Amino acid sequence: GKYTTSGGIVNPSLISGLNSPFAIAISGTNLFVGDNSARIGQYTTSGTTVNSNLITNLGFIPMSMTIIGTNLFISASGGTTVGKYTTDGAIVNTNLISGLGGVWGLANDGTNLYVAGFGYGRLGKYDSFGNAVSSILVSGIIAPSDLVIVGTNIFAVGNGQTAIGQYTTSGTTVNPSL
Repeated sequence: GKYTTSGGIVNPSLISGLNSPFAIAISGTNLFVGDNSARIGQYTTSGTTVNSNLITNLGFIPMSMTIIGTNLFISASGGTTVGKYTTDGAIVNTNLISGLGGVWGLANDGTNLYVAGFGYGRLGKYDSFGNAVSSILVSGIIAPSDLVIVGTNIFAVGNGQTAIGQYTTSGTTVNPSL
């Protein structure tokens, strides 16, 4: 659905026909949605279908997505890799970043990709080519499951935890329990 930032309903059924959507990313006026059918669809922010099968046969359920420029980064549900695709649906590298411990959350600062490694209890930082800037940027987070970047701050949540942690994009802990 589509809602205002204050919680008002704009359209509770903005996009229909999805199969248990898990992941969503936005670029301009385009929404990219990953669902339980192991596919990524492209829609406009007004709900118009651009291509409901932009990327198909992923072989996994997309857990999280983020976009840097014209590249779409996708993590698999419970997976250990992050793949890179174009926003036109072309495969760049299905194993751009590998050897991760249960990637759940992805975010970016416009240049770098940040990965929440659920299984390893840490956040990693990579460039858009998959090179580790710091594979262990922040550690000691219990089951990190999602994160967002605001300016030079990372806000991360741990699955089943009762607080949100705040860190800098250089890895400094600001407040581990907001």
